Amino acid sequence: MLLSTSSSLFAQISDQISLITMKKILLFLLINCFGFLIACTTDSTLTTEPSTTIDSVQSSLPSPKKAILVPKKEAFDLIPEEIYRNLNTKLAASNKKISAQEVIKMYYPAELANKTSFEKIKVQTEIKALQTIVTLTHDNQSEHLLIQGHRIIMTLEKKDAHWQIVALRQQYKCWIRTAGALWSNYKCS
Repeated sequence: MLLSTSSSLFAQISDQISLITMKKILLFLLINCFGFLIACTTDSTLTTEPSTTIDSVQSSLPSPKKAILVPKKEAFDLIPEEIYRNLNTKLAASNKKISAQEVIKMYYPAELANKTSFEKIKVQTEIKALQTIVTLTHDNQSEHLLIQGHRIIMTLEKKDAHWQIVALRQQYKCWIRTAGALWSNYKCS
């Protein structure tokens, strides 16, 4: 009888010890998971600079200088003049009056692959002094496995009565992104 009582007492103590151990392990795992979650959501590009930057997000950190998010410079792939020289020749020879947006569509004549997808082509025009800057953004491309978006920035000037391409640069947005800028000159290979 003493043996059965001691073995049942030993079983109860063993159960309580394993329950306490399991609770400690669970608490340890929860604390580590919470720490990992905080570490993953912390932005490593946070720097301290005066808050005069226009494109910035203010932080609630108490300090004499406010911490702001400084965006990384977006890298562009410069397109050599040889690539668009023929288009400049066509523009100079043409008597037809065309808009700056039509010029960029002559260079990049893409159409939407599927009208029901999220794919979009957006063209914006900005005038700076004697130059017209046209930005074409082809985003959410469904036909590419690696490239999500393609952005072309064309700088145009009026020469006589026709447009001339002065500079041309491009960026890509990858479906699978590494750390860094959303748009870059990396061709997503």
